[in-house]
Amino acid sequence: MTLTTHGRPVAAALQSSLPLLLAVVLLLAAAGCNNNAVELNTTAEFEKALQSDKPVIILFWKFGCASCMFLEPGFEQLATEYKGRVFAGRIMIMNLMFISPFPELQRKYEIGFVPVVILFQDGQEKKRWTIEYSLAKYEKALTELVGPPDGKPGAATQPASRPASQPAEPDEGDAMIEAALKAGDAAQAPSTQPATQPANK
Repeated sequence: MTLTTHGRPVAAALQSSLPLLLAVVLLLAAAGCNNNAVELNTTAEFEKALQSDKPVIILFWKFGCASCMFLEPGFEQLATEYKGRVFAGRIMIMNLMFISPFPELQRKYEIGFVPVVILFQDGQEKKRWTIEYSLAKYEKALTELVGPPDGKPGAATQPASRPASQPAEPDEGDAMIEAALKAGDAAQAPSTQPATQPANK
């Protein structure tokens, strides 16, 4: 007797899913290389983290969630890049059976879909992302608060502003637009000359 799943032999189904399982294992292994993101195991630890004088970014994840696993290495990278300037933590908000070990936190922050990443400042939610994998979006929000991540160029690369005492150099395009606007204003302005009297016959 051959076991089947959805009409396919179990062995064939497992073989076809092997690349995905391998990818997940590799991602988990990569995530385990660093531990700059702190695992929060109790409500008390979570509340204490929010009292940090630094911005706090928390990953709410579910046990066995493939999407959470794929986000994990990127989140760990953020924790490494902003180490010392941002507190990065992670909390398992749901177990394998979709039951929350922290139901009060799940209700308070309305966590339904996962992964969810919430950025806190002074203990208050500032921004959140749901099932978002773009590190650029996380970096943009953190950079606005604490500057660019370590090893990456930041605001210093922007051109310096012109001193107030230095007049702006004329721009050819702006000059043409200004001239056109003046010409239009002159054409629409009411005439101040007296109306021409008709000649006497």
